[in-house]
Amino acid sequence: MWIVVLGIWVVVFGVFQFMKLVQKNGFAKHLPLLNPAYPLLGNGLMFLGKPDHEKFLNLRKLTSIDYPLTRFYLGPRVMVGTTEPEIAQQILTDPAWMDKPFIYEFFELPYGLLTSKYDIWKSHRKALSPAFNMKILQSFIPVFQQFSQKLVDRLAAHPEGTTIDIDADVTTCSLEIVLLTTFGFDSSVIQECQEIGSSIER
Repeated sequence: MWIVVLGIWVVVFGVFQFMKLVQKNGFAKHLPLLNPAYPLLGNGLMFLGKPDHEKFLNLRKLTSIDYPLTRFYLGPRVMVGTTEPEIAQQILTDPAWMDKPFIYEFFELPYGLLTSKYDIWKSHRKALSPAFNMKILQSFIPVFQQFSQKLVDRLAAHPEGTTIDIDADVTTCSLEIVLLTTFGFDSSVIQECQEIGSSIER
């Protein structure tokens, strides 16, 4: 008898949770859906167990939909993506969207500048704001140009038509820029970025 009662309770609870989820996701039902999407799994099979380049190609399908907003599902949870810079700017600058969604928890960096909760982020951002005024940022442009060109030259050295993994090269470029603009390290230290980048990748 108790098994029947438990079974009924599980079914009722499951239906309640499903209806609650449908209602919660209803705001996006008018948006075009990224396919293929499956019940419960959503678009997860487009990324689960796939090599990195295939994940990237599947992610690019978001840009193939002729609409400024696209919905896709991570499991049963709806996500909304955009490739429109104006919409992205509104989202990134609106205080209502400063709290990070659940997906940031996967990075396991709860106190990072980009991944921390809004209250922590706000105090950190306020402390760092003086270091990012327009005059200082403009002084970094030659550094960005210099190391971006180095990255282009490194990539151009690969034979045409070959498939390469650019993670290490991009990581090296990022480290070079950060070390020079933030810490003022000279070129002798920057030479070690390739080794550091490879270590980060491992």
